[in-house]
Amino acid sequence: NGQVWNVRIDQNGATVFNGARTTRPPSGSFSVERAFADNAGTDTFVAVAVNPRSGERCRGTLSL
Repeated sequence: NGQVWNVRIDQNGATVFNGARTTRPPSGSFSVERAFADNAGTDTFVAVAVNPRSGERCRGTLSL
């Protein structure tokens, strides 16, 4: 808890969110809640979170 993560979310290759989030109790997780445009066809989202203190990096991909 209390760890800051730098988060970037790209939609179809364009950055749609770039900011920091802090982990919170009880799970030690964080969330990003945003509404994004529903483009024609499949939208691919790539989220990357980096902990600048530890260098740990997490990456996830979602196609809708």
